[in-house]
Amino acid sequence: MRLCPSPLLAVCLSACVPQVSVSDPSQPGPYPVGITTFVLSAAADRPETKVEVWYPAAETGPATTYDALGVPLPAHGARDVKADATAPRRLVAFSHGLGGIRQQNYSMAERLASFGYVVASADHPGTTTTELLTAAGNLKGPLLARPGTVIAMVDALQAGAVPGVAPRGEDYALIGHSLGAVTAMFVAGGRIDVEAFASTCAAQPHPASCDLIGDLDATPEELAALPAPDRRVVATVLQNPSGQFAFQPASLADIPQALVLGGEMDDPQGTAVPTQALLNDDSALVVYDGGGHNAATDICDIPIAQVIAPDCVGEAGGYADPAAVRAETIVHTLSWLGVYDAQVAGFSQWLGPGEGFSWTE
Repeated sequence: MRLCPSPLLAVCLSACVPQVSVSDPSQPGPYPVGITTFVLSAAADRPETKVEVWYPAAETGPATTYDALGVPLPAHGARDVKADATAPRRLVAFSHGLGGIRQQNYSMAERLASFGYVVASADHPGTTTTELLTAAGNLKGPLLARPGTVIAMVDALQAGAVPGVAPRGEDYALIGHSLGAVTAMFVAGGRIDVEAFASTCAAQPHPASCDLIGDLDATPEELAALPAPDRRVVATVLQNPSGQFAFQPASLADIPQALVLGGEMDDPQGTAVPTQALLNDDSALVVYDGGGHNAATDICDIPIAQVIAPDCVGEAGGYADPAAVRAETIVHTLSWLGVYDAQVAGFSQWLGPGEGFSWTE
């Protein structure tokens, strides 16, 4: 934190902390985007884990690419350029979905970084795209390890894992997509209900995620070993959450300042709407007309996803254009964090009802 000279410290402290500047969130912010990767040390429940980090840079450089399952995707940022020491550097942690990768929401991460945020996203061992091909149906261990990976990633960044990119302050915002949203719900306060999960998955029909995950027969000892709710989380964005039935309902009311994003074509499967119904009065719900499960992500830019993810085909399959929906999700995500994480009221003008989506407070 940058401090004012004494004796005016108490008067000007807040003014001396760099603030997120208000401008149109549908366009890049004032900072060039830097991108780097670091490795999170192995722990008892996970191997060494790669973490992608986006940050506000002090200089531009040659645009890099992301290696997404062997497919190079163009980035709007430069790798390992100097960070801007004067930027707000508020931390945002992201958790990818089941069968996702750490770069799956790179457009969102780049936009946040251009507004001065530091965004971190780890590959969750056992639940990435390639690992899911062999691990589907037996994911209890990888699922229980996910919250600890997020917290370890946050701790590492705050301890200086990336020189010059350490976030300001201890609190942070948390974003997750699909199973990543479930991970975010746990980190932010939700508690697992093993019996509720089992009964929901034993019913017919049951959520598709039940077959992918398999038995979640965690013992009391395994549950007791899970991380406690991280009270450093001050705001959350839950993109297409897919497992509210696995939580103690009352515990979800502890999740702070949650924005739930859903798709009209996804919610019949029971995702965003029933999740937001269990949250507290500080939450809001956005459902995008014609939106599918992956519209908030960049997954549809990967060729294989265009084959296995129905919503990636867009209007030809009865869905909205995923790129158009993604653009709206970025505006709402950035604006929500601007208001409820960075405490900049000016971003509220981009929140609320609009064309192409419904908004529920």
